[in-house]
Amino acid sequence: MLPKSRYIVIVFCFLFLGGELEAQKKKNKKSVNKELTDDEKYQAEFYFIEGEKFYLTEDYAKAVEMFGRSLEVDPSNAAAHYKLSEIYIKGGELIKALPSAMKTLELDPNNKYYYLLNANLQTQLGNYPQAALHYEDMFLKFEGNEDYLYDLALIYQYSGDYDKAIETYDKVEDYYGKQIEVTREKQKIYIKLGQYTELYQEWESLIEAKEDEQSLLEFAELLIHRSDEKKAAEYIERAIELNPENPQSYMSLSDLYRIEGEYKKAMENLRIPFESGLLGYEQKLQSLAIFIELLPDESIQSNVDELIVLLQENHPNRFQSYAIAGDMHYKLGDKQKALDSYLKSVEKDDTNFSVWQNIINIENERANYEAVINHAEDALEVFPNQAILYFYQGSAHLLQKDYQSAIAILEHGSKYARVNPDLAAVFFGQLGDAYNGIGDHVQSDKAFDVALKNQPNNEYVLNNYSYYLSLRNEDLDKAFIMSEKLVKRFPENPTYLDTHGWVLYKQGKYKEAKKYLELATEKSSTSGIIFEHYGDVLFKLGQKNEAIKQWEKARVIGTASKLIDKKIADRKLYE
Repeated sequence: MLPKSRYIVIVFCFLFLGGELEAQKKKNKKSVNKELTDDEKYQAEFYFIEGEKFYLTEDYAKAVEMFGRSLEVDPSNAAAHYKLSEIYIKGGELIKALPSAMKTLELDPNNKYYYLLNANLQTQLGNYPQAALHYEDMFLKFEGNEDYLYDLALIYQYSGDYDKAIETYDKVEDYYGKQIEVTREKQKIYIKLGQYTELYQEWESLIEAKEDEQSLLEFAELLIHRSDEKKAAEYIERAIELNPENPQSYMSLSDLYRIEGEYKKAMENLRIPFESGLLGYEQKLQSLAIFIELLPDESIQSNVDELIVLLQENHPNRFQSYAIAGDMHYKLGDKQKALDSYLKSVEKDDTNFSVWQNIINIENERANYEAVINHAEDALEVFPNQAILYFYQGSAHLLQKDYQSAIAILEHGSKYARVNPDLAAVFFGQLGDAYNGIGDHVQSDKAFDVALKNQPNNEYVLNNYSYYLSLRNEDLDKAFIMSEKLVKRFPENPTYLDTHGWVLYKQGKYKEAKKYLELATEKSSTSGIIFEHYGDVLFKLGQKNEAIKQWEKARVIGTASKLIDKKIADRKLYE
């Protein structure tokens, strides 16, 4: 097994420090007799020992002070320089650490740990060539340093000296044998150089020397990435032969079949992993989500359902197991089952906002507005600052014509929507409708104006605002500008054509109005009010019989005004 890499942080044991101190004392004894008085020698040793005490208690500020005092008395104390440098490195003050680190080698070039200190520091500074030189000098001076070969290889690799890196990694393996960690690093180099033949040989050599599941699967992953699926399958199957219970091997095989488009086989190979407690839940969920996206592919529906059941059986308390079931049913068009699954999900954990959104969206699609109101209320207990929940709830009240409730909720929710101009626009657009519903046209117009300030081209607001103004015969020039903007952008939209035509009608521009209203009837056969409007403008233009025909169509279609029967019966226009 490789030694743990130590080029980032070098840890020296206290015994070594004690030994280094003792060696330094002996060295000082030789020089002190010549250079230091006995009192100076005592002071230097005293301050050094005090520095050690503070260092061990992690009082680094005082330790720095003591080591500094020791060096003031005896500048040749390499051990004190070493300790100062180490403290600065610990504190991330790498530039401060550099002078002391370099001084250690100047004072004592025969201590290998000083080379390691400097190599470590230069590595952290990003000066990889200099770090490599320190390692090289250490290997030249001292024997038995194989533990540091891996660190040196990494340094060469980081500095871009790939030939030396490969050569050094080979030395590591000569000493320790083939190692997957080394192969992984060599892989980075070979890929960068585009040398895939050498890379394949490296993996095959590793597997030949030491066949294990991890090596087989990692090589297979590389082969898949290189679009060599056939060869990848061989190595995955070898991994399964070694250990038929390893879920990761089946996951890899599943990925392989999925890439080849054999979805059924891919999902069949997920059974064992999904039954296993050895595979992480998130990995299961991610793999299943990929197949959910392929629905409604009938060939895999039963397999997806089976895997979801396994997921729920083995992870019954995970809300995602039910949420993803909801996704499946929704994709298959079974909204009731989707809703049931989402509701089970929030029973397990009600803190997932997207699940609440799915629940509310389904109820909205089914026009079950009372349920929308109730679910939004439940979600707001967990997410009281989520503006969109107020929008759902307020809009549901609006659709039920409960205008006062809609106003109260939308006004409150709009406080949270103001930071998002687009969201604010739809809030105030709904408020415009709600205030119009209670006949408060002043507040309605204000709300619409705020909406358009946030989003000037909001179709919904432009249409409703201009239409409401036309119904009231107020500010028709403004209504014209808004409705004209819509029909220019959406010349095929029957609702917008009808609104613009009706604004023109209210302005007395009947010939122009006829053009737009006639076009609106051609684009839509499902809106009675459009045909009624067309009949009204024809009546104004003196085409009475044709007008009555359009009114009769409006009555048959439905959604016409309350006056439609009276218009037809009396053959007269009522406004």
